[in-house]
Amino acid sequence: MSALPDTSRVGSVDVVFLLVYSEAARDHLPVLKELERRGRTCAIGLLYRNAATEAVIAEAGITPFAWSHGEGRFLGQDAPDGDGAERPADAPSMVKRRIRAALEGSSLFDGVQEFRSQRRQLQEGRRFFVRGRCRALVLEADSNPPSLHYAKAARDAGIPSIVIQSHLVPDEGSRFLAGRNMTEPHWRPTGRPALERLVGRTISVAWPSCVRRVGETRVLPRAPYKILSAVALAGTPRSMWFQVGGPATWYAMNGPQAVEVLTREGIPKGMLIPCGQPRVDAIVGSLLDPTAVAQGRARLALPAAGRVAVVATQPWELPGILTREQKVSELRAVCEQLVESGEDVRVLVKPHPKETTEEYAPARVAERITFLPPGSDIMDAIRVADVFLTQRSTSAFFAVAAGKPLLTYNLHGVAVMDHFASMGLSLPIRRADEIPPLMRGLAEGRETPFLTAERRRIVERYIRIDGKATAAVADLIERAIREGA
Repeated sequence: MSALPDTSRVGSVDVVFLLVYSEAARDHLPVLKELERRGRTCAIGLLYRNAATEAVIAEAGITPFAWSHGEGRFLGQDAPDGDGAERPADAPSMVKRRIRAALEGSSLFDGVQEFRSQRRQLQEGRRFFVRGRCRALVLEADSNPPSLHYAKAARDAGIPSIVIQSHLVPDEGSRFLAGRNMTEPHWRPTGRPALERLVGRTISVAWPSCVRRVGETRVLPRAPYKILSAVALAGTPRSMWFQVGGPATWYAMNGPQAVEVLTREGIPKGMLIPCGQPRVDAIVGSLLDPTAVAQGRARLALPAAGRVAVVATQPWELPGILTREQKVSELRAVCEQLVESGEDVRVLVKPHPKETTEEYAPARVAERITFLPPGSDIMDAIRVADVFLTQRSTSAFFAVAAGKPLLTYNLHGVAVMDHFASMGLSLPIRRADEIPPLMRGLAEGRETPFLTAERRRIVERYIRIDGKATAAVADLIERAIREGA
């Protein structure tokens, strides 16, 4: 694929992929390669500067084009991440800066600025997504700016858009939203009415995923000005729920479970196509490769012999679940017992992409414990694992799909942490000292397959594991190209 340094140099292609996060990139890249194998032309654009995502794309040998709408944190700018770089000021810009400085204390000013930012994103999308520029748009979400604007701009131009599901959709549906920790300020009282008059909508109907009633609990948005402005420009969506529910034409879902939940949330079932998660195909394929484990160990600098225990952490935003200190103490206790379970045991800790290795430093209790970079591919760790441990990470489905024994630890007895254990997918751990006997039992029963027929049936409700997800998503994109928006 040729280098595409900015949107002005992107010629006519069949499919444009717009990305932000590295985890989503690992699902999009196999699809892109499959489409290219079928003779389709593709291009990848990055919405934000994200070192982990850029590394994943570079490893695949692809140069993305830069997508920018004037903010320093976007690609295509000379400014570093953050507030942006200082530029020489002419007289008009000096006047603007003085006005901005004078008004920054005004609650209305924040809303107006956000409205202008959202409008700029929509206008940029309309300039790019003109008929003939591309035949399909692929996103990792369409329920948040700027993806929402680009999906709408594409739809207005008759270009279909497809969202590939990455995150797990909780079975609790909107009840899960009601429990989220919305601790940031809602909006300033004087700014809300003025902004509502400006956009001509009220917050109660503007953004159903963030403002809705679940029983008697009101769910509030994190960024109200962005919410109001985006919806005012893009139009009130059908239903907004995590990644999906905006202007996209179709959604490539992980499995039937996501379709069931989102149908209850008001998204038409015909838009939700269960395709599977493309990166799971790599795990399924490696099971047929006798050299995969040895190669994986070499890449991770692990000894050729001995057992490998992989621990995947999970960040939590729900109030009253676990404090940061409790999370670290749990991981430390788990690592201590894994090391105690055998001298041949090596522990790989994979922090969630939203976390850092530094915050778990107290859990590095032995030389046999290695922390992987948060942006590294969890599939590499699963490939070499003899046992997989987590709390409630989506990666648990990947591990079980690969036939790896799954242990879920819940040392503080938090009900929501028993998600996989209650489904019969994992061996639950309530006390850290339960780990050594479990590890010995697993070692002694090594020939017993962990992926039983019953566990396979449960996993396949959530994520397709027949190795055909990549082709299924590519088929959906081909359908979108044929049928249009």
